[in-house]
Amino acid sequence: MLILLRPGLGASAADAIARDYAMGLAETIPLLILGTEAYRLLIVQSRPIGPLVDLLNLDPRIQIAQPNYRYRTMQTRPTAPPPLRQYALERLQAEQANRIARGQGVRVAVIDTRIDAAHPALAGRLAGVVDVIGLAERDPGQHGTALAGIIAADGRLRGIAPQVQLLSIQAFTPDPANVGSGSSSSDKIARALDIAVDQGARVLNLSFAGPRDPIVGRMIRRAHEQGAVIVAAVGNDGQERTRYPAAFEEVIAVTATDARDRLYKQANRGRFVGVAAPGVDIVTTGPGNSIQSLSGTSMAAAYVSGVAALLLERDPSLKPDEVRAMIEASTIDLGAPGKDSEYGAGRVDAFRAVSRGRQSSEVPAGR
Repeated sequence: MLILLRPGLGASAADAIARDYAMGLAETIPLLILGTEAYRLLIVQSRPIGPLVDLLNLDPRIQIAQPNYRYRTMQTRPTAPPPLRQYALERLQAEQANRIARGQGVRVAVIDTRIDAAHPALAGRLAGVVDVIGLAERDPGQHGTALAGIIAADGRLRGIAPQVQLLSIQAFTPDPANVGSGSSSSDKIARALDIAVDQGARVLNLSFAGPRDPIVGRMIRRAHEQGAVIVAAVGNDGQERTRYPAAFEEVIAVTATDARDRLYKQANRGRFVGVAAPGVDIVTTGPGNSIQSLSGTSMAAAYVSGVAALLLERDPSLKPDEVRAMIEASTIDLGAPGKDSEYGAGRVDAFRAVSRGRQSSEVPAGR
């Protein structure tokens, strides 16, 4: 369980709260961009968590009390890749876009499993690796490495923004029961968001999904206020279902399409969907100098993160809502005319986005 305290209260109050409710104070989590700390409390007696959360939220010492929610990355199991054809780059008009911008000087944080910094296609692309879960000696994750290649690979495999600086923030534990996937929790995600902003990331790639999370939502709001473009996957439940962090209003929520611009059948649908991008049978980097093929809204989110980096290279003064508006205004409309609950504003086109002038970044009223 996680709590945020009222202003002026600190570790001694958290310790008292833990004792008052027969819990243990397990960890203090500094959240610099909020100017406070979160506290992780350990439930030492078996009891329903819902009523306990409700009770804690009535305590005048506490701002927010919530479960330590679980998050999962959004992809299928890796498969052997087909002959090397990165159709997504064709659909996004990446070659034309990269004649204008390549993401140079823009830092993109990939909050995920650890990126394989030794992959030749990622040589020179990692600005840093930060571990918030104590797994730095483990093998790099397939999921984080795949996202890195989609964004920044430069070589036989190509990323959409091959000159960005990647910040690998290892906040997910690889899941041995589901090869290629990973899991994390609210406390790790909050800490990772804090580090990403503190280390100057202009784009935050969140290719994972979970429930509505008040503390993570507050962190995302502050990151957005401080100039970070936040991109997240809508989720792979294959139904009309709202998932977070994609559904927070500050986030660009990305669904996935295939080589023929058809919607990924496992993609979630709903009014929160912002844009679509290629995410089916994506050929990208894997750990140990490998190439892998993955499908999921995770992959699509990484392409949109790369497009955001291209826009920020062209104009570093752009605000997050201006970047979103430029991406949405340059999409290829799919599905029902206008914005819809399946494709959002439409499928992203990198060349159209970077070719448009700043006038296209005027932010429309509402979302």
